[in-house]
Amino acid sequence: MLTRASFGEIHPECRIATEAAAKLLESLGHEVVESYPEALLDPELRTRTAPLGRSAFSGGIRELSEILGRPATRDDVEPYTWSATELLPSVTVDEYLAASNG
Repeated sequence: MLTRASFGEIHPECRIATEAAAKLLESLGHEVVESYPEALLDPELRTRTAPLGRSAFSGGIRELSEILGRPATRDDVEPYTWSATELLPSVTVDEYLAASNG
């Protein structure tokens, strides 16, 4: 269970909902552990992984289009997802490979 984020505080209602979902899962016999991948705090993480961003979001929208049987539109996804395909930088194959191997 992730209860903190590298980008700031988690909204109290989201934290409450996360904790409620964890309690439900535990009541059904699942083991739930509060955890945080410390690698997300690495100050160079965004720099190293940014080249992967646009292609990852674009790939998700492409897959959604296949599922829908039509081109996905802005209305089919969250605003962040759509804007990531427009605002994140395009990269060369070499930059992509360097980021994915980093």
